[in-house]
Amino acid sequence: MKTIDTIYFFFGLWMLRNLVVLLHEIGHAVPTLLLTRQKTTIFLGSYGIPTKGGRRFSIGKLEIWFTTDFLWNTGMCSSEATDMSRRDQIIQTLCGPLLPLAIATAVFFTAGRFAISGVTLGLLFLFLVIAVIDTCYNLLPRERPVRLTDGTTTFNDGKQLQQVFREKKFQKIYRDGISAFETGDYARALHLFGILVNADYTNISVFRLLTYAALALRRHENVKSWAERTLEFDEVEANDYINAGLAHSRLEEMEQAIAYYDKSLELLPGNPTSLNNKGYSLAEMGRFEQAEAVLSLAIAADADYAYPHNNRAYVKIMTGRFESALSDLEKSMRLDDSNAFVYRNFGLYYLKNGNKTEALRFLEKARSLNPETERVDLYLQEASQF
Repeated sequence: MKTIDTIYFFFGLWMLRNLVVLLHEIGHAVPTLLLTRQKTTIFLGSYGIPTKGGRRFSIGKLEIWFTTDFLWNTGMCSSEATDMSRRDQIIQTLCGPLLPLAIATAVFFTAGRFAISGVTLGLLFLFLVIAVIDTCYNLLPRERPVRLTDGTTTFNDGKQLQQVFREKKFQKIYRDGISAFETGDYARALHLFGILVNADYTNISVFRLLTYAALALRRHENVKSWAERTLEFDEVEANDYINAGLAHSRLEEMEQAIAYYDKSLELLPGNPTSLNNKGYSLAEMGRFEQAEAVLSLAIAADADYAYPHNNRAYVKIMTGRFESALSDLEKSMRLDDSNAFVYRNFGLYYLKNGNKTEALRFLEKARSLNPETERVDLYLQEASQF
């Protein structure tokens, strides 16, 4: 091969590789524009808006960013569309690697009908080979993510397709889990959502539902695990910190529970649930003065919330202010007569006042409502000692 032909050949090979990258990104962009009507951006030479040296071009809703790094064959396509259907995601993903393959195949076999130079025909054949390699490289799922300019990551086309197909299967499991949760079958809900977690199909809703299901089943160690996994997400809310605090409270880890309740109050100041739970934890630690102050804030925030009245009554019983405690107990009972703790505290009130008959009646009711009510068996044993 002559020297000039050699230079022409390798220059053409280099440009063909860049052409495949360009066609690949166009293959993603065009169906995205047609299917979503949303702004779509092609990046040539970068994985996102370049930090320096970029040039931007716009054609309607299509935006193109170009840097000289494109000469080293990197590119990406992104869109503002956030709600593409599964079918549209498949079309958009497949068109990227398939467009250069289709064009290279058509050009090579069409060129064979004409008398063209051997070097040019060789380049067209290599264009087809590069397109085939590019298609295989991009459609074979790879676990290693690509780090984008903004620090986030994405996966290659094959991995994204795998995730789309897997999504259908997991969405059914998710819907079945929701159905089980709504019908009160918490054990099944826990099992189904556990499948999603083990398959790394996770979002904050999955962990929230796992937390609620474990709470309902009183699986406190599980609650702690799921609640704290929930806090790893950016969309964390006050209730997520409350659930984490409740998990620690059930495990008698009161200091950590209070820390989480304080976090929830930072997000939602004056939240009566956070204040009530914090007051309860303080009372369990014997910090009665602090507990009463916090519980009074909870009552001020929502006077019709039964729990802080009951918990404040407990604090008053433990500090010997029985008349005031009785007033809080009666208020709590009027607001919610199905709470085992209010019956327990009535039992404790009568026990402290020497009326063991009434104490037994209330404590037995508390135990029948919830056998796991804290210290109900201890108080029952004490009331039974005539």
